[in-house]
Amino acid sequence: MRLGRFAYSFYAGELVRLAVLLVLLLPATYAFGMIYPSLFQEKRFERKGAGVLIGYMTGANAMGCVLGAALATFVLIPRVGSEWSLRWFTVTLTVCGIAVLWMERDWKNLRQAFVAAPMLALMALGIPAWDWQALTCGANVNFGHVIKIANAASMPAVAAASPADFTTKLIFFHEHSYGGVTTIIENHDAGQPPRHVLLTNGKFQGDDSDQQDAQIAFALIPAMHLKRRGNALVIGCGTGQSASVLNALDFRTVDLAEISPGILLAAGGQFRRLNEDVLRSPKVTVHLEDGRNVLLSRPTQYDQITIELTSVWFAGATNLYSREFYELAKRRLKRGGVFQQWYQLHHISPKEVESIMGTVRASFPYVSAWLFGGQGVLLGTMEPQQIQPDAVSLALGYLRRHSPDEETAQRKLNEVLASQLLDSAAITRLATTRSPIINTDWNRWIEFSTPRYNLTETDWMSINRRNLESFALLAGKR
Repeated sequence: MRLGRFAYSFYAGELVRLAVLLVLLLPATYAFGMIYPSLFQEKRFERKGAGVLIGYMTGANAMGCVLGAALATFVLIPRVGSEWSLRWFTVTLTVCGIAVLWMERDWKNLRQAFVAAPMLALMALGIPAWDWQALTCGANVNFGHVIKIANAASMPAVAAASPADFTTKLIFFHEHSYGGVTTIIENHDAGQPPRHVLLTNGKFQGDDSDQQDAQIAFALIPAMHLKRRGNALVIGCGTGQSASVLNALDFRTVDLAEISPGILLAAGGQFRRLNEDVLRSPKVTVHLEDGRNVLLSRPTQYDQITIELTSVWFAGATNLYSREFYELAKRRLKRGGVFQQWYQLHHISPKEVESIMGTVRASFPYVSAWLFGGQGVLLGTMEPQQIQPDAVSLALGYLRRHSPDEETAQRKLNEVLASQLLDSAAITRLATTRSPIINTDWNRWIEFSTPRYNLTETDWMSINRRNLESFALLAGKR
C-alpha cells in the first residue's frame, strides 16, 4: 500500500503491480529456472551416451511440469493451500538436490549440501505464516487509497485507510484452485453492529449491511414482471440473499450456479441467517459449475434468469456479458420469461455502460434499466414489459416478513417500483442513436476496456446516471 499512493491511473497501477511482481517473483523464478540447465554441467554429460540421458531428462522434465501443475491444481491447493504447498515444495527440491549429488558421488559438494539443506528446510518451514488478512485486504485491486476513489461498501477491507475506532477481523478463509481465495471479514465500527463482507481475492462480492437492498432487488425486480413463476436460475451465489428471495416467493424450483466452492461454503455458513439457509432448501439445486455451462448442458427452461456477477473488468467476465451468452439465455427462457443482468455504474465510462445495454438490446427486443441500492439492474424480455399486480403482492409479502413494520415494507416496495431509470423506448433510442459496441465472445471488448477506470477518482456514477437520464428525457419527447 506504500506504493499504492502512486497508482492513480490504470497505467500507474499496472507499473506498481509490475514492480511488486519483479521484486517478489523474479529472484525465485530465476533460481528455480536455473536448476534444470545447471544439471548439464555435470561430468556425466562428457561421457558417451550423454544424448540419451538428455532425452530422458527432457521427457522427465516435461512430465514433471504437467504432473506438477495437475497435482497443485487438484490436490495440493485444495487440501493444504498454496502456502504450505510452496513450503514443502522447497523442502522436496532440497532433498532432490542431495539425491542428485549422492548419485553423482560428488562428495565435495555433498558435504556443503548437508550443511545448507537443513538451514534451507528450516527457513522454508519455520518462517512466519502468511498474513492472509493483509494479502486479501484488496490492496492488490484498489491499492492504498480506496476510501478516496470508491464507495466504502465495495472496498471495505483496507485497515490502513480506516479510522482509529474501526477494526477488521478475518473470520472465514477458503482457498481453492477454482475460486481463488474466499474470505469473510468482520468490520467493527464504534456504535454500529458488526458488518460481514464477502471477498474473492480481495474483491467485494456482497455483505450483510449496505448491499442488502441491491441483493434483494436483483431477484425482486424481475420477479415482479412475471405472470408465472415456475423455474428460476441464479448465476452467482454471493451471500445467497438473491437466491433466498426467489426461494421465498412461489417459484417451483430454483437452480443456483456458482463456480467457487468457497463462496458456497461462506453463504451456507457465515451468511446462513441472511439467506435463510437457502442452500438447504428442498426447492434449490446447487450447481458447482459456471453458469453459462449450466445453460449449455441442461435443457431446462426458466421463467427467470438472474445474474449476480462480480465487476466486468475481471478476466472471464465477457462470458456472461456477450451477445452469444444472451442468445443462449434467450433460448432457455420460457414464453413470458425475464432475463436479469447486473450492470455497474461505478468505475466504468458511459461508452462501456452503453455497450452492455446495447448488447442486451441486440438479443432482446424489450430492455429496461433500473437502479436500486446503488446497483444497476437490466431486464430483457421478448414481450413488452409490464409489472404484474399479483407479483407485486408477493413482493410486498416478502418485504413485510423482512421489515420491522408495515410502513417500512410499503416504503421499500414503493422505492423498488420507482427505481426504473430507462424504459424500453429509452433503451431502444440509446441503441439506435449511439450505435454502441456489441460485446461478443470474439472481441471481448467489455473485459479489455473497463480495467482502465478502476483507479480513477472521477465520479463515474454521477456521469453515467446523467448520461442515461438524458435518454429517458429524449425518449419521453418522442
